[in-house]
Amino acid sequence: MNRSMLINSNLVDLLYIIICFTLPVLCKAIHKTGKSFLACAFGMQACINEYKTLYFTTSNLLDKLTYAKADGTYFKFLDAIAKARLLIIDDFGLRKIDNNQCNMMLDIIDERHTKSSTIISSQLPVKDWYDCFAEKTIAEAILDRVSNGSYRIHLEGDVSMRKSLRKTE
Repeated sequence: MNRSMLINSNLVDLLYIIICFTLPVLCKAIHKTGKSFLACAFGMQACINEYKTLYFTTSNLLDKLTYAKADGTYFKFLDAIAKARLLIIDDFGLRKIDNNQCNMMLDIIDERHTKSSTIISSQLPVKDWYDCFAEKTIAEAILDRVSNGSYRIHLEGDVSMRKSLRKTE
């Protein structure tokens, strides 16, 4: 999908399908082609439609989960994530996920699987996500849940989305 197709597509209809059918969405794009922009556009439209939506970068989410485990609020935080109709996890694969974080990521995916929609964006192709996890058995469980039945978006382009937006300001 390129940006012109995105502009011409009906974001509301696609969001409706994602939310109603609790689809995981996997968005792959090279650096600066608009994957975060697209994920945020879905998030904004979800908010307009009054769906509870959460956005995290992968690093930020894993850090927050680690701190929540340390201060005893882990299950409360996990419950809040599970209750969101749409969870956006941006920039997946920028750093390796250690053993403890693998378990936390599995907890999130298990809580949401077939109940709520999750958008995961990455610069890496899905076939390379397995290498991002320190614990391979957990990686298989997570990737099985998020990749089977997922809606996949592959953005292409050679112009920075940030540069494009700056030109219009």
